[in-house]
Amino acid sequence: LTGIQEAAGMNVLLVDKTGTLTNNRPEIAELVPFEQMENTELLKLAAAASDDTSNDSISTAILGTLKRQNLAMPERTSFTAFDPVHKVSRAQISENEITVDVVLGSPAVVAEIAVVPDRFMEQVESLSSKGSRVLAVASGGSEKPVCRGLIALADSPREDAKGSVAKIKELGIRIIMITGDTAGTATAIAEQVGIG
Repeated sequence: LTGIQEAAGMNVLLVDKTGTLTNNRPEIAELVPFEQMENTELLKLAAAASDDTSNDSISTAILGTLKRQNLAMPERTSFTAFDPVHKVSRAQISENEITVDVVLGSPAVVAEIAVVPDRFMEQVESLSSKGSRVLAVASGGSEKPVCRGLIALADSPREDAKGSVAKIKELGIRIIMITGDTAGTATAIAEQVGIG
């Protein structure tokens, strides 16, 4: 009863994007390899830095795509799971008896630790503006890693999200969406579900 009474006096509702407004089932929408990198090589690097022991939605999307394309996971010698503080996951793989470090995570963080191409953030913002969550993949040996490409993950809005948002707004309640994604991704999803 207390909850019902408090809900009656609500004027602002904070809503999480992932899994509340979206389905929390991201799929790879686009692979954007840089320089001579092939889509399959970029996907393999991303898979090496994905957690195959977890059910997190990003690893599931990347590893699922790898499996559907019948590609083999690179030989991994070490792995550090995604850390929300550092916003990256890391792995070491062995290629022709050479150890290669791989980083997968936030484009802003990868841009600080790796060499990125010109107009890198413009490409990230372009993918984000479509509502995709964007990850960067970098790799390298003993020298500074080089960004090998971007992966855009699309998580579609739930079928009932737009209608639910409209009903809540009709009650005079302001809705604010909360997300750890980039501003471009957040804006695109907010527009799709009618938050504005």
